[in-house]
Amino acid sequence: MKDTSDDAFRRIVRILNAGDQSEANIRAKLTRAGYSLGPINDAVDRAKEYGFIDDARYARLYVESKTRSGKGMDGIARDLSKMNIHINDFKDDSISELLDMDSEDQISLAVSLLARKPPRSRNLFRGAYSKLLRNGYSPNIAYAASRRWLEQNAL
Repeated sequence: MKDTSDDAFRRIVRILNAGDQSEANIRAKLTRAGYSLGPINDAVDRAKEYGFIDDARYARLYVESKTRSGKGMDGIARDLSKMNIHINDFKDDSISELLDMDSEDQISLAVSLLARKPPRSRNLFRGAYSKLLRNGYSPNIAYAASRRWLEQNAL
């Protein structure tokens, strides 16, 4: 086991040089690297004090990025939960607002995803619906967006 918090802190800085990470992800990487719990806690606390680790910032950037790429709100919320990031823990309401996008906006995002990357199946509705489900849209949004996309692209 590696037992100095200074070494763990330097490892955190190297990890974050590659890109922002969640606290849980950094802790997992340090554990895999062989650091014991005490140095991990000390190093993570220090990195949080310096603002190097900020799950609220990470979540906000993650939501914005995934939304731009066409991922659905249900999928984004599941991803954040898997990363041990709980939106309700933050004082920043902008993240919750992004995830609470109304259904019409979600349908528009889904239709634009289908326009950019149309399904390649014989049954276009089923292909569009399946694609949207795989991209994290709820069944209701996927259904409505698939119908709208088909109506807009009827031959």
